[in-house]
Formats: sequence, structure tokens, C-alpha cells
Amino acid sequence: MTAGPPALAPDLADGLRRLKLAAMRQLAPDEIARYVASNEWQSKAGGYGIQDQDPFVTRIAGCHTNIVGLPMELVTEFLTEAGIQPSR
Repeated sequence: MTAGPPALAPDLADGLRRLKLAAMRQLAPDEIARYVASNEWQSKAGGYGIQDQDPFVTRIAGCHTNIVGLPMELVTEFLTEAGIQPSR
């Protein structure tokens, strides 16, 4: 998976892309069937939400918030590069 700033600032885009990895273990057919039946997959990009109770992911590389969907470290860096200092 990769994440990057919006297309509104293509001059900043190349230096601010980040790679992320979420490795999942092999799932048995009955585990897949239970997950599908649970409806936890609905309304999630890719049918999976790492922020939910997670018995599937075995390893994460990169920023966890990037995997969830809003890469806060990247957003802060992007805003700083654009001359905007976020307040805390």
C-alpha cells in the first residue's frame, strides 16, 4: 500500500509518498466465512479495518495511522512543507 498527498500539490507529492505494509496470516476457509457473516467488512476499503479487533495481521511496517486511513505523520509533514504549521 502507498499513501501520499492529494493531487492539489503535485510538486510536493514525490517526496511525501510513504509505503506501508500489513502482513496477514493465512486464513482458513471457516475463518473467512465467519468474517464475512459478521458483516465487519462492510463500509471498509478493501473489506477490512485494521483498527477493529484484529486476529489477522501478523506484522505492520510503516505508520499505523497510514494503514488505518489518515497518515497523521505524513499530513503534518505535508502541511509543514506547504508552509502551514499545525497547532497542537
